[in-house]
Amino acid sequence: MNTQTSKTVKAAVMWYEKGMVSQEKAAEIAGLCREDFIMALTQFDISPSFVHQPFSGKLDYS
Repeated sequence: MNTQTSKTVKAAVMWYEKGMVSQEKAAEIAGLCREDFIMALTQFDISPSFVHQPFSGKLDYS
């Protein structure tokens, strides 16, 4: 996985964890199939069955 891809996956995982995107949308953003995205979640110690609150903040692009 190259650096740009890695950053994209990390961003998608973060947005999913914060409840900003669905699992399906996060996988699409990361450029992964849903199964591979679920595997990526486990690498970040995030449960694939993560339940989140609706996002109500602003995006942080830093």
